[in-house]
Amino acid sequence: MEAQYERFDSGTIGPVDASRVPRFAGIATFARLPRLEEVPRADIAVVGIRGPLFNRRDLRDDQRLGFAIISANEIEEEGIASAISRMHARVGNRPVYLSVDIDVLDPAHAPGTGTPEAGGLSSRELLRLLREFSKLNLIGADLVEVAPPYDHAQLTGIAAAHVIFEIISAMAVTIVK
Repeated sequence: MEAQYERFDSGTIGPVDASRVPRFAGIATFARLPRLEEVPRADIAVVGIRGPLFNRRDLRDDQRLGFAIISANEIEEEGIASAISRMHARVGNRPVYLSVDIDVLDPAHAPGTGTPEAGGLSSRELLRLLREFSKLNLIGADLVEVAPPYDHAQLTGIAAAHVIFEIISAMAVTIVK
């Protein structure tokens, strides 16, 4: 089964040291998808990356694995419509699994995460992107990295609730189709 995996995150996937990361934990899952026999063609797109690259190899490895990358800077420069167009072109009618790491949002919108990174998407931008998944064949999704102990004003919890609402709404439309 060909599948499209969309990941909204602040960081690159880069190389994964299997001895230091559980087999299917967090970002390690996405780094391993192209190598799994059960997933003959895992197209992966990472949306919203930004922040420091610790090694030039990070982006090269992602590109070598065939990941499409739409950075937060590209979204700012080209606009949401361009990112949406790129997502639609890559996905087509194939099944899509969506993973949203809450740190794709700027810490002003979601401070309650273990890895806040300045320069992220606004809540409005992310919700607009997520609404587009109702036009795709969304078959599953997750939301990760919400850390309530760091969420002093419940901003992250509110954003996370809206993210989940948009995902469930998009999946409901997919089921009705």
